[in-house]
Amino acid sequence: MAQKKTTKTNAEKENEKINHFKIWQELLVKPEGVTYKELLNVFKEEVEYETLRKEKEYITGLLKKNGLKLIEETGRSSRFFVETDSLDLVSFYLNEKVAQPYVAILDMLSKSKGLLPDFFLNSLCDKYQQLSENVNVDKSISFESDYDCMPELDVFPVIYNALNKRAIGISFHPANKPDENKEGVFFPEYLKQYRSNWYAFGMFEEEGKESVFQKIPLCFVDNYNDEDYVSLKFQKSPIDDYDEYFDDIIGVENPDGNKVETIKFRISNRMFQRLRNKPLHPTQSTCKELDIKGFKGMKINVKYNIELMRVILNLGPDIEIVEPAHIRKRVVKNLQKTMKLYDE
Repeated sequence: MAQKKTTKTNAEKENEKINHFKIWQELLVKPEGVTYKELLNVFKEEVEYETLRKEKEYITGLLKKNGLKLIEETGRSSRFFVETDSLDLVSFYLNEKVAQPYVAILDMLSKSKGLLPDFFLNSLCDKYQQLSENVNVDKSISFESDYDCMPELDVFPVIYNALNKRAIGISFHPANKPDENKEGVFFPEYLKQYRSNWYAFGMFEEEGKESVFQKIPLCFVDNYNDEDYVSLKFQKSPIDDYDEYFDDIIGVENPDGNKVETIKFRISNRMFQRLRNKPLHPTQSTCKELDIKGFKGMKINVKYNIELMRVILNLGPDIEIVEPAHIRKRVVKNLQKTMKLYDE
């Protein structure tokens, strides 16, 4: 009677894969490295050469994503090793596995271009954040609630995969200087979407200059290279908590010299309910002493930046800045410039 072939459970297959990575890990850190022949001898169970070759290709990609490189010395028999004092392939593998749902979500978002409803996209994002407790992605990327498109499809996944791991070569033109081109090495730490545009934050180093903290709009990236900087040590920015970094501003521009101020304003009755449902900023509250006929008083605590001014100007006659005086004057000056464009 023929013996019934046993089928491995998913758990058994997973344990087997983890054990394989543990063996690779022990052998790859040895100064002399390891050969395919030695690997075949080490694995007690039957493992074919093709299986080891595929595992090696996967491990090569896994190391690259974590800022390491699998070095191969060719000769009579190829030897593989990793130049590092410590290696944790198992953690690399498990972290990537946890992140896979999010990678799938990003892929879906990149193809949806606003076809999916906001509540559905947000629910997926929340679900991923719950799944990724062991991966430092929740502090590396955030979604805007009014997400509707993602035009920077080419560079987005490259920067996303490099977050807090490795440097990439990049060239871009600043938003306020479209004729100027900056080229250097970028160490991405955080991605943020604001008004349908994506921005990357991290240290940026131009040749012959000191590294600076940089915000890069992905739509203004002209070129990038994620191949030549794998072995470069990652530079950490002075920002410890990006959630806190964005707490005091509207948008993505955080001017160093500006302080948080209480900005008091009046909003028209027809816009009041909209702002209550979708506040300009989390600190927004009512300010009843400013109430007048047709307008309600409100206030927020933020730094002045260009995004704040754009929000104010966008509201037009539905908003009046009461204080501070310097912001009120800025609004008047901008409105005067606008009026000159329409002078006959």
